[in-house]
Amino acid sequence: MMLRASVQDTGAEFDLTSLSGDDAKGTVPHQNLLLDFAEAVVLRDRDTAAALRPKLIEALGPAGYLDACAVVAGFHGFTRIADASGVPLDERYLGDAEDVKAQTGVREYDPR
Repeated sequence: MMLRASVQDTGAEFDLTSLSGDDAKGTVPHQNLLLDFAEAVVLRDRDTAAALRPKLIEALGPAGYLDACAVVAGFHGFTRIADASGVPLDERYLGDAEDVKAQTGVREYDPR
C-alpha cells in the first residue's frame, strides 16, 4: 500500500487500527474531520461536505484543504475507474487489501 509505505519512509510509526472503531487513537492530525469529509464525499452527502469545508480550511489552511480534497477525490475516482474498466487486481494487492481490511475494521461498515 502506497500510503503505508510512504509513512514508513518517514520513519514515523502508524497503526491502521488507529483509524476506526474502539481502537481509534487519533494518530493522524485532524483525523476525525478528514474521515467525516471523506465519508461525506463518497456518500455524496453535499450538505455534510459543505458544512465541513470551513472547518477543514480552519484546521488545515487553504492549501491543506485542497490537498485533502485532491486525495479524497483521487482515491474515490481511482476506485470507480478501476471498477468500471474491469482492471484485475494482482495477488500482492489482494493480500495487502485483506490485511488493511482487517486492521481498519472496514468490513464492519454498512455496504450501501
